[in-house]
Parts: sequence; C-alpha cells; structure tokens
Amino acid sequence: MGADEITSAMKNSILEIITSPVTLVICFSIILVGSPYFSGPYLFFVIGSLSEGFAYGIIGMAGILVALSALYSRNMKIRLLGNCLMILSLVIYFSEAPSDNLAITFFDIIPLITIGVFSFISINLFISIFTGR
Repeated sequence: MGADEITSAMKNSILEIITSPVTLVICFSIILVGSPYFSGPYLFFVIGSLSEGFAYGIIGMAGILVALSALYSRNMKIRLLGNCLMILSLVIYFSEAPSDNLAITFFDIIPLITIGVFSFISINLFISIFTGR
C-alpha cells in the first residue's frame, strides 16, 4: 500500500465514524437547550414531550429510531431520512419555543458548540450521500 492509499483509507474511515448513525444520534441527543425552568440535553425535552404529544418530540424520536435502524440495513437513504427528521424536530422546537428559551440556548457558548457539532455531522452526512462516498 502506498502513502496515498493509506491516506485515502484513513479519510474514509474517519468519514464513516463521523457519519455513523450512532454518532449522529448521540450528537442530536446531547444538544443543549434551555428554558427558564430547566436546561439540559435535547433528548430530555424529546422524551418529556412524547407524553404530551408535541410534534417535535414525536418527530425527534422517530428520527432517532429511523437513524438507528440504518445500522442494520446499511441504507444511506434511511440514514438521510433519520437525519432530516432530527433536523425537522429541532426546527419545530425552536420555532415554537418562547424567546426566553431561544435566548438561553443561542447566547451561551456550550449550546452553540453542541448545535455546531450536530450541524457539522449532518453536513458531512449530506455530502457523503450526495457524492457517493
């Protein structure tokens, strides 16, 4: 194996780890969001909202389950669907959230970092799917 082949193999394995459904679900689950009463990982909000039937909770949990099902099927379209559902869940949550929640989430550095990491992984997943890697 030449140096170029080793470098290419390393890039592919790093891309596989970054775009893994497990990595995607973990990064989605640990996005820090807040409210005046409680702040924590987004997964807590998703699970808590399921009992009340909020759309962002149902869609978020569906996204997690669909993304994890891609572990068994190895289908990139299923991974993409799971990612899109997770993104839709966040969009719905932030569009329905009071301005206090948005201020707590978007003006602290740690929540922005967690959103940035999830966005980075999502973008890499889109790129890997549409470039065929």
